[in-house]
Amino acid sequence: SYNGVNNQIDLEDKELSSLYDEGQQIKQNLDTLLASISIGNQELEDLESRNADINEMVKESEAFLNEKQAARDACSNEQTDIRVQVAAMKQEIQSLNEQGNRIEEDLLRNFTGIESREQQQKSNNMEIDSIHRKIEDETEKLIRMESRASELQAIMDETDKKRSGLEERLQKMEKELREWSQTTADITDRKYKLEVQCSRYEIELENFQNRIWEEYELTWQTAITYKDSKLTSINQQIQSLKKGISDLGAVNVNAIEDYKRVSERFKFLNGQRDDLITAKENLRGIIRDITSTMKKRFQEEFSIINRCFEHTFRELFGGGQAQLLLEDPEDVLNCGIEIVAQPPGKKLQSLSLLSSGERALTAIAILFGILKHKPTPFCVLDEIDAALDDNNVNQFGKFIREFSNNTQFVVITHRKGTMEVCDALYGIAMEEKGVSKMISVKFDEMVS
Repeated sequence: SYNGVNNQIDLEDKELSSLYDEGQQIKQNLDTLLASISIGNQELEDLESRNADINEMVKESEAFLNEKQAARDACSNEQTDIRVQVAAMKQEIQSLNEQGNRIEEDLLRNFTGIESREQQQKSNNMEIDSIHRKIEDETEKLIRMESRASELQAIMDETDKKRSGLEERLQKMEKELREWSQTTADITDRKYKLEVQCSRYEIELENFQNRIWEEYELTWQTAITYKDSKLTSINQQIQSLKKGISDLGAVNVNAIEDYKRVSERFKFLNGQRDDLITAKENLRGIIRDITSTMKKRFQEEFSIINRCFEHTFRELFGGGQAQLLLEDPEDVLNCGIEIVAQPPGKKLQSLSLLSSGERALTAIAILFGILKHKPTPFCVLDEIDAALDDNNVNQFGKFIREFSNNTQFVVITHRKGTMEVCDALYGIAMEEKGVSKMISVKFDEMVS
């Protein structure tokens, strides 16, 4: 698991730190021996200088050989003693060189063990990178799910608009249907009444005809000449009622089917809307879980990096204090990060109020704090030491050398202090006008 890998990395870091401290002790002993060798060489040079002076005195004394014979013998004895001392010094230097070689061999073996630890740590870093890639894949999936949720939200909004329109249309149609049903009922009732009235009038007319025939023995054509105004008005009323029935037109018998079809469509769209709301809530739950995990991981890593930053800041500045602050602790994934620093002898203030050199050194402290927590196999630095003074450049060079055990640095710089700690230098020169040439120097090969 990821925690197991982190624990294994911490154990490996402790062993690597122990080996590194042992190597530093051996290196310190070697530096002491080299210093002793340097002192011996200086004494040897002094003795050789004195020997040259004695030889000069001997040459001068040869002109006065007869007079200075006793003095020459004394000088010869002294020269012999000096040569004996020189031989003893050379023997001691050879012994120190052999001891230094043995120490270098021990140091080489320790570095070999450190390299094996570094290989194992790189393997662990590769596994961590794999876990990070998985986290990035899950984040991409989350983004796609959020995009899909947005699309579903847009579809749901469009569906809601259509549903609202359909509901309004359905309500309007229901209202029209009720009005038409009422009108149809009224017309049907009126038609029935009119038909009943017409039938009654026709029966009455037939009765009148029969009555005219029975009572007067007159036919309708003969009796028509004797019609009165009341009969005329009745016939006119009958014709007017028939015309009114014809003007009503046909009744819309498809209104009930239209209502059923619109109602089924409404139920279908309402079901789709409920499905979209459920999917939306599920997606929001997944997003909340992932966001909670991301917040927890971010806060843990931020706390560790903050402690590493405080430690590297004190080492670079030789004291003081600094920390990273979240602008909104309630929204750690979207808020900004405030950097506050207090160099030695100054008050605690924001990064923007520091000088350019202090801001650059603070940024370098943040970089090394992150590398201290999560070393990367490869790091490119582009003139980040440009604003530093010579003392801080030397301090920066020490950090580069210290962190180079776990990270390979490619540094673009114009500062001599930074160049002195590099293993190899690459420069661009123009020996001929218009022709550039790359020149490289590897210090390890020069020393060997």
